[in-house]
Amino acid sequence: MVHVQENDYLLLALRGLANYTGVLFDRLISHRQLPIEYSAVCGRNLFECYLMVAYILKEPSKAKEFISQKAFEDLEINEGFLSLTTATTSEASIKQIRERMDYIKEVIKTNGLTPVKKMERK
Repeated sequence: MVHVQENDYLLLALRGLANYTGVLFDRLISHRQLPIEYSAVCGRNLFECYLMVAYILKEPSKAKEFISQKAFEDLEINEGFLSLTTATTSEASIKQIRERMDYIKEVIKTNGLTPVKKMERK
């Protein structure tokens, strides 16, 4: 996530989804030799990207909710990583996770993002 001067949540959401879509296409192209399950997961994720783009384009006001959801999910994932640390986990790894969490929290605070349970239609 990147902090922007103007809160153009629509642009930010669509840019992120477009970038992720590109990553998924690259994975499909460069990993054709892997089992079909790998391609199926990439295909499913591509379809989810399509659905999110269509949803956000239909209701641009939902772009901020999408970004909020992503930010809070990233925090939960990083909290999960921290819960899995052991005595052998390097302090550098733990520090990197905590720094990422601090960054996400700052973006949330700066942009006034709030937790979203799920994306709902009007």
